Amino acid sequence: GRSLAAIWQGAALGLETGRATVAWRGADAQRHFEFRLERGRASVGGGVGLRLRADGSYREQPFSVDLNADGLRELKDDAQPWHLRASGTLAGAAVNLEGSLRAVFKGTGVDLQAEVAGARLDGLDGLLGTHLPALGPYRMAGRFTDRPRGFHVDGLEVNLGQSDASGELTWQAGQPPRLVARLTSHRLRLADLVERALPPVAPAQ
Repeated sequence: GRSLAAIWQGAALGLETGRATVAWRGADAQRHFEFRLERGRASVGGGVGLRLRADGSYREQPFSVDLNADGLRELKDDAQPWHLRASGTLAGAAVNLEGSLRAVFKGTGVDLQAEVAGARLDGLDGLLGTHLPALGPYRMAGRFTDRPRGFHVDGLEVNLGQSDASGELTWQAGQPPRLVARLTSHRLRLADLVERALPPVAPAQ
């Protein structure tokens, strides 16, 4: 017969929840994330890995997510990549992710193809805690990999209104932070972007 360990490895577990709060704090106490769930459903095991469907809010911005990923064994093994594919919405933007993470709980080993698209940039203000111009529609896509104290985006594609740009960029934390970008554009309506981004100038007295 099969051993208990073999039966456990092949078993499928399910979890369903209503309203709940999920909080996570990094080991350095600098990173803190808190999500509010309205409803969620997850299953793991049975040879199909992790499946998750959830709706809730983050920083008072609504989100929904569908996640398919490797199982818990790969999740806790920092030497193995944890593969995932996710799609959903956040603060009115459509988000798609596909790739892998290593050392998930340390937030390192990121290798993700990402795409974010929405109607207007200022729809992200509540999420980012900033004031973005009322420009749109927008789309940003590229391959994100982490770097020491920063990240790199390769194969970057940006569409904003009728303008576009492509290339790569690297961001590194510091005093001051450093951003290096190499971009090309087939169409850039600079005058239109500046006019829409800046508030109207009051007439001279």
